[in-house]
Amino acid sequence: MNKKGNKGTILLTVAICLVLAGVVAFFLIGIRRLDRNNQRLDEQFLQEQEKTRETIDKLKEQEAELDSAIADIKGEDADQEMNGIRESQSGQEMESIEEAEPNQETGVVQESESGQEQNGIPEVTPTQETLLVSILDCLQGETLKESSLYMDNPGIYFTAQQIVEGDEIYQRAKSQIDSENISLRELRYLKMPYYNTKGEIQVGEMIVKASISQEVLSGCLELFQEKRGISSMNLDAHIWITEEKAQDILDKLTVES
Repeated sequence: MNKKGNKGTILLTVAICLVLAGVVAFFLIGIRRLDRNNQRLDEQFLQEQEKTRETIDKLKEQEAELDSAIADIKGEDADQEMNGIRESQSGQEMESIEEAEPNQETGVVQESESGQEQNGIPEVTPTQETLLVSILDCLQGETLKESSLYMDNPGIYFTAQQIVEGDEIYQRAKSQIDSENISLRELRYLKMPYYNTKGEIQVGEMIVKASISQEVLSGCLELFQEKRGISSMNLDAHIWITEEKAQDILDKLTVES
């Protein structure tokens, strides 16, 4: 009886071991399957993440191209507007000069609408000093007289130009422009008159981003009309092509003075 009992115990033990082995094998197989599924999910996740990163990079490139295109359009519109103002002002100047020229038939200056005759002879207004139509040909730092400018419309002297690789402006600012990750079409060269700290009018220049060029010009025009003194305005110290805003530049100009 003891032998039969021992055999039964052994058989029961073997059966239990086989069942446990089967359960363990089942769990191991399940774990392996889970690992494979997790690996596939990880691979899919990495692939989707890479696709998302590529999409974001493309969107950033498109955004940069769009910003650059907008800056070009704004700059071109501003340049056309300033050219139109200068051409209009130049036409007015030529008309005023023609009015003051002697009449070829009579040999005397034609009378203006406000002129009065004295002893039968029209009063002749002395010819006004030729006024400056454009500031583009003036040298940086050149001193100008108020009498040589259209002080009632000084906005015609506040100009913005595109910078072309290899031109004179590029050569003077090359070291600073090339050090920044920015294209030339995103920049504008500004040239304008300003009052120095002695109350004299000088020709100033600076380089800023195209996106803020008109705002900077408008602010500098206000400073000029208020005769606010500025110590200097040249490319040695006034190239603003990082993250400065227009108001930051204007504040620095007035603080320097």
